[in-house]
Amino acid sequence: MNDGEPSYAPLVCMVVMSAARTGKDGSQCFSGCGKGPAALLAIDVIIPTRNAPEVLALTLAHYWANAHDDRLVASVTLLDNCSDAPGMDLVFMEAIRRGCRVIRHERNVGVWASVNRGLVLAGSEKMLVLTSDILLGPGAVASLARIQKESGVLYLG
Repeated sequence: MNDGEPSYAPLVCMVVMSAARTGKDGSQCFSGCGKGPAALLAIDVIIPTRNAPEVLALTLAHYWANAHDDRLVASVTLLDNCSDAPGMDLVFMEAIRRGCRVIRHERNVGVWASVNRGLVLAGSEKMLVLTSDILLGPGAVASLARIQKESGVLYLG
């Protein structure tokens, strides 16, 4: 701990996945195949969470400050596992105000069940799964989406 600030693991789990499409020639193609570097990248950011409003607020603040890229279209879904900590409602209200979708489970279904639900709800072919304590640096989401677009699969953990 430094100067009263909480200490966080810089990276717990980030997964970017893509649904493959089969081209007319039978080849596998991921979203954006054949498009130039200026093509729009669409990605769903999925964040399972439970309690720890200060940590989630910091994660979202870093995301909002660093996720801007003219070629990136991202939507954020928070999946809450029955949080009861004071302050979570305020974090969720701010997230909704900024355009995030918030799904609140009536019971704690666990992190991976939340992730699976987020993947089912995702509207784009690319998904980025973050834990609620990851602090993103400038351009991180767009960079990860571009790397995944070029390689087809990306897992950092």
